[in-house]
Amino acid sequence: MPLTALCFMFLTACSVSGKKDISSVSTQAIQEQHSRESTPDESISLSEERELAQYPALGVRADWPELLIAGDFMQALSQVPGYEPESTIISLPPARTDFDLAIEQALVDFGYRVARIERRSGRGVLMTSHLIAESQEKEKLTTYMLAIDRIAMKRSFSTRDNVVAPSSSLFVRGVPPEAITLNDAVFVQDKTNQ
Repeated sequence: MPLTALCFMFLTACSVSGKKDISSVSTQAIQEQHSRESTPDESISLSEERELAQYPALGVRADWPELLIAGDFMQALSQVPGYEPESTIISLPPARTDFDLAIEQALVDFGYRVARIERRSGRGVLMTSHLIAESQEKEKLTTYMLAIDRIAMKRSFSTRDNVVAPSSSLFVRGVPPEAITLNDAVFVQDKTNQ
């Protein structure tokens, strides 16, 4: 059975209790929704403006978008009991895509030891897959997946001119949802450095 089908069959939603999920909310989206619901003479009140300000616009420019995305997966994987970077060797089959290369670099950056192998299955072998679901002009929506042993993760990202933003929650199979806390702050452009 192909990895893509396997991941789609077994993935379940991961939610983080007590945390605001800003992965699918952007200030622009909230403002667009408000403008559709508003009449021309209505304006955004000060309290509504403050509420909008708590949701930073997601999207950060990256020279290698796949590396930023791979880092998001490694940040999650590093929280899974039994997959701590300092004590885990991850086996990788030969790289076939830029995402495979980015995963390898992110593993090293997070402190994992990496072993190159020829086979594409077995204990400790990390498999990746991605599916471009939608591509319009310069923007594309891609769903990335990875699986290792009993763990499978999936998340969609939109990319436009090397600006990357998550466009879905992280879906995880094989781990209790409270075990992983997302760090979507890495996808928020730092206004002081623009």
